[in-house]
Amino acid sequence: MRKTLNKDRFVPLRKTDLIQACCENEELSKSNQASFRALCQILGSTLYFEFHHILEKLKDNYAPFAPNADTFLLETLTGQQLQEKQSAFSQAFTQVLNAANYEQITVQDLQEAMTEEARYTNATSKCAFQREFKAI
Repeated sequence: MRKTLNKDRFVPLRKTDLIQACCENEELSKSNQASFRALCQILGSTLYFEFHHILEKLKDNYAPFAPNADTFLLETLTGQQLQEKQSAFSQAFTQVLNAANYEQITVQDLQEAMTEEARYTNATSKCAFQREFKAI
């Protein structure tokens, strides 16, 4: 399995702490600090709006498939429309998972994990069997 972390995807600081550290830089004047904080707030609001838009797309595209929906669909969708909704949902969900730093698991990763699990399970079973056998 992959054991490396893509370091470009994670900053180990809280947003507030990072902004504060940047503002404490001696090269940034007081007026530029205020402008920088305003820029950070605008960027944060933009990202919030973009992810809210993605959330709404997820909800809209999942609605026809929701087994416990408490809302009604106003129209019956064709098979083609359902396929399009499913595809759009899958794409948006993949986008959210990618933005949340999830990494796609390859078939090879899965096979390696299953092999390791099987080795562990077999070793555990063998030890348990040996303990039981010695007890007899």
